[in-house]
Amino acid sequence: MNVIFRVSASQQKLVGRVDDGEELVTELTRICRSNGVAAAELRAVGQFSEIELAAFDPRRGEYVKVVEGEGYFELVSLNGNVSTLGDEVVLRLDAVFNALGPAGPQLVAGQLRRAKALSAEFVVDVFGDLRMKRRLDTASGRLELETIEQIERPSERKEPAAASSASAAPSAPAASEPAASAGGTPGLSWADAIAEADSTETRREQARKGRPAPKKPARAASFDDDLDGPMLKAGDILDHPKLGRCRVMKVEDEDYCHIRLPRGKIRKMMMEVLDIRFVGEEDGRNVFEARVRR
Repeated sequence: MNVIFRVSASQQKLVGRVDDGEELVTELTRICRSNGVAAAELRAVGQFSEIELAAFDPRRGEYVKVVEGEGYFELVSLNGNVSTLGDEVVLRLDAVFNALGPAGPQLVAGQLRRAKALSAEFVVDVFGDLRMKRRLDTASGRLELETIEQIERPSERKEPAAASSASAAPSAPAASEPAASAGGTPGLSWADAIAEADSTETRREQARKGRPAPKKPARAASFDDDLDGPMLKAGDILDHPKLGRCRVMKVEDEDYCHIRLPRGKIRKMMMEVLDIRFVGEEDGRNVFEARVRR
C-alpha cells in the first residue's frame, strides 16, 4: 500500500464568519487563496438556506448531484481539506446536514458544492510548510491526492484581514462571483477542478501519443483583425451571443476555450468558430465580445 504523508511544523489558524446570504464554498476559497494556503484542514458550523451536495458514482466514474434545494439546513458536520490543482486552490468538503421539512428532520450527506449561509462560522488549520497537490485519476474518475510536498517554512505569512470593528466577528470578503486570485484567475470549485484536471490529463495523453506540443495561448482578435488587443485568458469575461455572459476558465492552445456559463456549467468551445473582440474592462477584468463566424 502506498501511503503519502508529511509532518507539519508550521501551523496557523484562520477563524471567521460568513455573513447572511454569502455562499460558503466561494468565500472559503477566496480566503484560502488570498492567504496563500496550499495545505489545510477545514471545519465549519452554521445554518443555511440553500445547499447542493454531490457524491461519487463508481459505476459511472463521475461525481453526481444527490441533493439540491432551498429550505432550512442545520450543518451537523463539515470536515475537509485545502489542496491545489496546478496554481488553483481546491476545497474538498464532506458535509452532513439536518434538513427540516414537512416530513420532519432528516440527515443528508455528500460532498459540499454550494451552501448559502444564514449564519456560518469556520476554522481553517493551515499547514504553512506543506503543499497538497491533486490530480485526476483517469482510471477511476476521482480527483485524488497525488503528493504532499514539504516546502520552505515562510518567515512571514500574510495575516487575514481584520474585522471592521472590535465587536464584529471576522468575516470573509464580500463576493458576488467565484473566488479570484490576485491576478484575476478564478479559484476552482470541486466540479471545475475535475474539468480542469480532465483537460490537463487529455493534453498529457496527446503528448504521450506524439501529438505536437501545445501552441502559445490564443490572442483575441478583433472583428477587424486588430492583433494588438489583449490576449484572452482565464479570468476574462466573454459575452457570447447565445450563451450569455460567461467567465473564461481556461484557454487551451489556440483551439479551445473553457467557459463557465451564467448558471455555473462548464463548456468547452472551439475557438475557430468564433470572432472575438476586446471591448474594455469591468471590475479589473478584460471583457470580450464573441460572434459566431458564418
